[in-house]
Amino acid sequence: MPGKIIVLPETLTHRIAAGEVVERPASIIKELLENALDAGATEISVELEKGGCHSIRVTDNGEGMGPEDVPLSFARHATSKMAVFEDLYRIRSFGFRGEALPSIASISRVEMVSRRAASPVGTRIIVEGGEVKELSDAGCPAGTSVRVSRIFEPVPVRRKFLKSDMTEQGYCLDWITRLALAKPGIRLRISAGGRTLMNVPAAKDLSERIALTLGQEFRGQLAPAAGERDGAALTGFVSRPEFTRSNSTQIYLYVNGRFVKDYLLNHAVMTAYRRIIEPRRYPAAVLFLDLQPQDVDVNVHPTKMEVRFRDPRGIYALVAETLGGAIGAGNGDTMRHHVSAGEEKSGSLYAAPTAYAARVEEALKRYRISSGPEKLFFGRPALSCKEKPMTPAALDSREPRT
Repeated sequence: MPGKIIVLPETLTHRIAAGEVVERPASIIKELLENALDAGATEISVELEKGGCHSIRVTDNGEGMGPEDVPLSFARHATSKMAVFEDLYRIRSFGFRGEALPSIASISRVEMVSRRAASPVGTRIIVEGGEVKELSDAGCPAGTSVRVSRIFEPVPVRRKFLKSDMTEQGYCLDWITRLALAKPGIRLRISAGGRTLMNVPAAKDLSERIALTLGQEFRGQLAPAAGERDGAALTGFVSRPEFTRSNSTQIYLYVNGRFVKDYLLNHAVMTAYRRIIEPRRYPAAVLFLDLQPQDVDVNVHPTKMEVRFRDPRGIYALVAETLGGAIGAGNGDTMRHHVSAGEEKSGSLYAAPTAYAARVEEALKRYRISSGPEKLFFGRPALSCKEKPMTPAALDSREPRT
């Protein structure tokens, strides 16, 4: 009698894995732009058709690939970013898993042309549904151009979950904005249907890139923020208390140059502003947290948008204190006093019985990683399909736990 357990076909396993990396056209934009940045590109152009739902083309002037590397770039877990397990704790590049291109190619048609500057001729490859259809020499400029079409054709059920073309285009532009802020020295040109959506020149510094990317209304409304603690450094800009937004979408947080969505960092930002802005209003912020690679785990999820800190308590303190000082010295001094009082009283960083201490302990409690069978997201059970994520405003309205 045959057993019930079977080995899934390779094409099926690839499509299952792709579901974790490629959720929508914006996911493709993210992966291709990160590849371009890892290749040292200084100019990147993006062309969208029907909001990225029909096709996406990303062209860069990076170092390009030779004929021996082009087919390998579509092999799963083939990467130039690491060679041994220990490299995982020294990663500085955006990508390292070797999953992006194989995942994209398994649910679409990908045509790539690439050439190194020193090579007389480039290489063209076409991959459909994970299978190489063509591999040949090609004339092309130095760099890489990737066109992705027939998106989600092998998995039509995924297409049914896409929103309108304009909505999907908005998601694409969100990711482009996040990466534009991360790399001020890169020139970005974005077009859709022959119309220019963004043309962001290289900027001399972050403040100029913020104004060029987010809008001139940000000029004069941002305060510089800078602080250090135990080998970690925080730099960037935060909005002045009188300049607030109706939602938190303009809080941009980066860890070692990578955009992240981190509950602990967001909570620390909102804590700094809690008593000086109106309820249900949010600050704007572009903040870069730099620390040693071994002090942060970026290998939490295939999208690499979640991280785990070795010292979450210290990171929380760094963010809250630095922002408190940036938007008002009294606010920063108050937070620093709570830290000192807690350390003197019991050796714990936040032992002082204050509202601030309670908020920190609440954040750290929710940040725990569960070892039980139920998957947690930053210390709380994963959301059901009908449950809405809790906003910082909702958190602020709750009574702190003691």
